[in-house]
Amino acid sequence: MLYTSTRDNSIRVSAAQAIAQGISEEGGLFVPVELPHFDIEKIASMA
Repeated sequence: MLYTSTRDNSIRVSAAQAIAQGISEEGGLFVPVELPHFDIEKIASMA
């Protein structure tokens, strides 16, 4: 999963880089580029 900065969405780093760095160079927070989609029906069928 890739992460981007809240202040500059052209920055892309790996999860390991985001954790090690903590805050991006320009002071933004790292957030996932894409949020995973969960299908509630599929999850319910696993129970």
